[in-house]
Parts: sequence; C-alpha cells; structure tokens
Amino acid sequence: MRCHTILLKADGLNSKVVGSITGMSQVSAGSWLYRFKSEGMCGLETGSGRGRKSIIVEWQDKEPVLAAIKSNRQRLQTAKAEWEVQSGKKACRTTFRNFLKCLADDINA
Repeated sequence: MRCHTILLKADGLNSKVVGSITGMSQVSAGSWLYRFKSEGMCGLETGSGRGRKSIIVEWQDKEPVLAAIKSNRQRLQTAKAEWEVQSGKKACRTTFRNFLKCLADDINA
C-alpha cells in the first residue's frame, strides 16, 4: 500500500485522492511521500521499536533459564521461580513456557 501511495502521487494525484484510493488519510499519504523522498525505499519499511519489548531476552537470559531448567527438570514453576530470583525479572508462566519452546525450536533446527 505504501508503494502504491508513492506511485499514485508520482502520477500527479493529490494526497486527498490518494488517501481515498488507498484507504488512508491524506496526512498519512503525505507522510509516506515525505519519508520516501528523504529516505528512499528504506523509508517505506516499518521502523523498529514497535510493540511491547520482550521480558525474556534470548542473548541475556538463555543460559540462566537453561540452568534453572536443568536443576529443576519436570518442574516448570520451580524453574521459573528460580530464574526470577536470579534475574530479578518477573514473567508469567505462558511467557516462560513460550521462551522455552523457542529455545527448543532453535536446538531442533
């Protein structure tokens, strides 16, 4: 849609018309054109820093989580509690379990 916006603007349409065609506001259409002019194709990419930051960071927490799991096999809640005390972070059971699944996927890949 962003590229379509740029192409329509290049054809000489104004931002209001482009916005109605693409389903975005005329301000958004103008903003994407400005980003394209200032940054080129890279300006049309979604920027980093969007969304909630992860509580458990792989490069930082991988080894402590694995150590907690090794010392508490078959007891996820105990391993999670041990990791929380050691790291000073809090995570819900689902977040902890999903992180372990990602680690397992990395190992199995």
